[in-house]
Amino acid sequence: MDVLFRTQGAYRFGPFRLDPVGRILTRDGEPVPLQARLFDTLQYLAEHHERVVERDELMQAVWRGRIVDANNLGQAISGLRKALRDGADGVHWVATAQRGYRIAVPVAFEPFEAAPDSGSPEAPAVESRRARWPWIVGAGSAAGVLLVVGLMLGTAQRTPPPVAASFVPPPRSVAVLAFTNMTGDPAQNYLADGLAEELIDTLSQARALQVAARSSSFVFKTRPAAIADVARELNVSAVLEGSIRGGGGRLRIAVRLVDGRTGFELWGKSFDRAPGEALAVETEVGALVAKALHDTLLPGDVGEMALGGTADAAAFDAYLRGIVAERSAHAREAVAAYDAALARDPRFARALARRAIALSTMAAYEDTSDVAARDATEREAVESARRAIAAAPDLGIAHAALGSVLLECRMDFRGAAVSLAHAEDLAPGDADVVREAARLQAYLGHWDAVFAAAQRRLARDPLSPGAYRAMAEVYFNRAAWPMALDALRHALQLESAPTLSDTQMQAALDFLRGDYAAVRRDVAGDVAWHQQVWLAVAEHALGHLPQADAALHRLQAIGGDAMAIQYASIYAQWGQREAALHWLDEAYRLHDPGLVEIRMDRLLDPIRSTPEYRDLEVKMGMPP
Repeated sequence: MDVLFRTQGAYRFGPFRLDPVGRILTRDGEPVPLQARLFDTLQYLAEHHERVVERDELMQAVWRGRIVDANNLGQAISGLRKALRDGADGVHWVATAQRGYRIAVPVAFEPFEAAPDSGSPEAPAVESRRARWPWIVGAGSAAGVLLVVGLMLGTAQRTPPPVAASFVPPPRSVAVLAFTNMTGDPAQNYLADGLAEELIDTLSQARALQVAARSSSFVFKTRPAAIADVARELNVSAVLEGSIRGGGGRLRIAVRLVDGRTGFELWGKSFDRAPGEALAVETEVGALVAKALHDTLLPGDVGEMALGGTADAAAFDAYLRGIVAERSAHAREAVAAYDAALARDPRFARALARRAIALSTMAAYEDTSDVAARDATEREAVESARRAIAAAPDLGIAHAALGSVLLECRMDFRGAAVSLAHAEDLAPGDADVVREAARLQAYLGHWDAVFAAAQRRLARDPLSPGAYRAMAEVYFNRAAWPMALDALRHALQLESAPTLSDTQMQAALDFLRGDYAAVRRDVAGDVAWHQQVWLAVAEHALGHLPQADAALHRLQAIGGDAMAIQYASIYAQWGQREAALHWLDEAYRLHDPGLVEIRMDRLLDPIRSTPEYRDLEVKMGMPP
């Protein structure tokens, strides 16, 4: 069912809370697992709770016009009642009427707030001393956000449109699915993933085209779904899918563009070549698919979509390998691949831009005590970004790369702001560009601007765990603990397993709520240095001073002076102001890249109003 831009609130009945956009049902705050069809059924009944929903209407809404047996609806209602434990406590939640069904208890609609004042980028896949608030910062591609779209869109629309018109995606919108590797050779996975990634980047350059972000469209790589369902979940009007086959000494790459509403093919083409010609096919596919999409959805000039590319097939192949390595958080491997691409084509602007970001990741996330080596890597990152702009001045991701490395490597907030604003002007549809801009605003504590960027990203990235995790950060900064926990739970539902970011967010929420015993449980299985930070502050808050000291000593043994900001946070929470300020000065002396995040570190709140802290922000050049 289409809810992304329609319902801006949650429904409550009895102990249940139904979030249509987040697609989560909770009972007394605990998630209730529901199959998609059962969720759609319950949602429709909740939306029309004031009346009996007739069977035919419910089938039309849930099965979207497909012809199914009436028993399917009966089975769905039965499954729904089982999931709700209907009648178990003597209370029935779903009632059967003469012609249909309705929710049997009062239902309350709770509109979400119009505009929370925070949001932030996505969490890192690389664990490092840099990760002060790890759900905020992205690895490889940098930053990365949302509890519900309704929070962003204002007043709730209580009466939904007719079922026939329920799915009305933006007319110029597309999702590119991960290509299917059908060669039987896992070594070709890079080609399947890389081609799709490059098409997403290429199409995102078109100002008028809305492109689903990779983190959402690639969800269907491990969760196959019908094209119509993909289109609905991503709220796009068209879906591009492709496959790679091999056999008989040939390589075939097939692509097709499908109408998301009708399922009809809009365009399709296959490329049958000898293996020796495979590199040339990669470039040909990108050019023809971009043109076909543009001709179908955006009649007009395709020049802007070809910015920053290369005509060298071998360079493009190396670039695809770099993309896949970067997305897998292998920054050093990605840099090597981009270097190979640039050896073939030194003006390959996209490779230069991605190389800059990967170098920045290496400098910020790889643990090293070699300050000179880190500085050299940072200088190289800045230079690579500037070369990308020189090669393609109108390439949005090139300006975003410069903004990112100026921020991460130079703590140049003003320079980063100029570059990122220009990047957004050039490529407003690029999710990476939007995410970088949001990260800068989060570092500065400009939560309204972060939230505005979050709105734009969610339209393209509705299935990203990082998006919901970052909205948890929105509520975290507003002390709205229940909503922050709701967002975090939804992020967990979208992930195969909890991440380090989830652990840290949960610990932070519990600490600031004053549940210090829960903090210890949160980090019990954490083997990273973060565990010692949270144990140090939680044990101290519980009055367990020897245990707190022991945690601090373990942290010192792990990181030495490289943990300067962490020591500042601990001493701030222990009430030792001078020690906290001393370690912040040490972090500045060591040029710790984690300093850019100090406005987001709630553990530093006890010293934030001191003259010394304010002077540090001035020395760092942080604007108001």
